[in-house]
Amino acid sequence: MGGRSRFEEMTTEFYRFVMALNLDSVFFASRAAIPYLKKGDNPTIINYTSNAGWNAGGPGAGIYGTSKAAVHTITRALAKDLAEYGIRVNAVSPGTIDTDFHKQIKSTKPEVFASWANNIMLKRLGQPEDVAGVVSFLVSKDAGFLTAETIQVGGGQALGI
Repeated sequence: MGGRSRFEEMTTEFYRFVMALNLDSVFFASRAAIPYLKKGDNPTIINYTSNAGWNAGGPGAGIYGTSKAAVHTITRALAKDLAEYGIRVNAVSPGTIDTDFHKQIKSTKPEVFASWANNIMLKRLGQPEDVAGVVSFLVSKDAGFLTAETIQVGGGQALGI
């Protein structure tokens, strides 16, 4: 039980970088867009979070998970503040999606990458198109009564089989 925890070893600079990238960006982009959205037809904000926002991420990814959980909350807060202007605010929460984000582990540890599908109920990794389809729905008029929601796009991964 000796040694230092990941939180003890984390630099302040890394913490601030992750929070700026994942949370501050949502705040500043939304704030800048609001005046334009107020003038729009079917104005909608879609935020991107992660399954890590629900389960705190894997070992070593606690700050990432924390920042993504904050995106869930700011999504709901924005929805409350912007509803009077007819601006809907939702989020998508992708599970493991087969993108360049995983390129390094896919090339260095292909067996680990391939095994990830075993933890997903649908037994496959998600594809960018899986997320894009949900986003397309959320910005459509068919989703006109959805706001303050976070939709998990993970093939059941969040249930942790």
